[in-house]
Amino acid sequence: MENFALHLAILIVFLSLGMSLLYPIKEISKPFKIVIFIIFLNLLLTIYLPNFSLLNILTLEKNLDFEKSATDFWAIRGQIGDLIAGHFTALAFIGILINISQMRKSLDKQDEAIKIQQKEMQNQQKEMQATTKSLELQSKLIEKQNFDNTYFKMLEAFINIKKTVNYKNYETKNFKIGEEALFQYFLDWIDSGDSLMNLEKFNEKNIEFSNNNHLFLSHYFRTLYRIFKYVDEYNDIYNQIDRNHYIKLVRAQLSSSELFLIMCNSLNPTQYKSKIYLEKYSILEHLPGMKFFNKWYISILDQFEVKAFGDGILSDIDNRKEFFYSENNADR
Repeated sequence: MENFALHLAILIVFLSLGMSLLYPIKEISKPFKIVIFIIFLNLLLTIYLPNFSLLNILTLEKNLDFEKSATDFWAIRGQIGDLIAGHFTALAFIGILINISQMRKSLDKQDEAIKIQQKEMQNQQKEMQATTKSLELQSKLIEKQNFDNTYFKMLEAFINIKKTVNYKNYETKNFKIGEEALFQYFLDWIDSGDSLMNLEKFNEKNIEFSNNNHLFLSHYFRTLYRIFKYVDEYNDIYNQIDRNHYIKLVRAQLSSSELFLIMCNSLNPTQYKSKIYLEKYSILEHLPGMKFFNKWYISILDQFEVKAFGDGILSDIDNRKEFFYSENNADR
């Protein structure tokens, strides 16, 4: 009984020692720890199973007869060695499996790390794209603001020039300024007597008017031309400038008398460039059919492309007949 208790105590000590050494190892998963524990337990139980006497198994005192030959003595010990070797072979195989398992975990961690890196790269790429879009929007906003600032400064300058246009006639002592001056220039232009105004007479009259009033009107026409040119030739990188919209803002500042003066000025041989913008942006769309046109030949307005009059009343030849002289018109 005492031997049994001693052997049992030794068995418990060995098992406790094995588990205390095996359990803290984090690299070995629980299933492998259980398998290793079972192998050790089987080994110990196999050794102790005959009569739970470690000494008897090792010394073979009760199971071997010392009077037997030495060959039998070592043969039994060889069987015990084979038994122990078989268990350690199983342990070695378990070790290989543990190594493979660890390698697989390591590869899984590497794969996980690569996926995390890929996700981070994707997030960085999204952030870069968002930053790029934000910078592009800022750039667009700045570009638009720069255009608007310049445009509205030019428009303000034009309106100020319009307010300061002078008309001076020292003979009649007729002095006017601003829109009244422009209207007076319009009246002077149309005062052409009772004769018919064909294209040749129109050109003579137009050049004469321009030469006589160049000093007072040139800055008005030049500023207007520069606004048209700025809007038309602006390098719109982001394609966000509605050129027609900005030209219409300028056109809205022009009275009927001004449209007439602008039309005549654009037919001056020295002002052919401004005529291009009048046609391209339909500047003369709101030019009305005036009573004095009944002394004009239609061929004068035929110098413009129809687009110059937009959807206005003078864009249709049938409408022009109501205002323009038609009898004996050789140019029609």
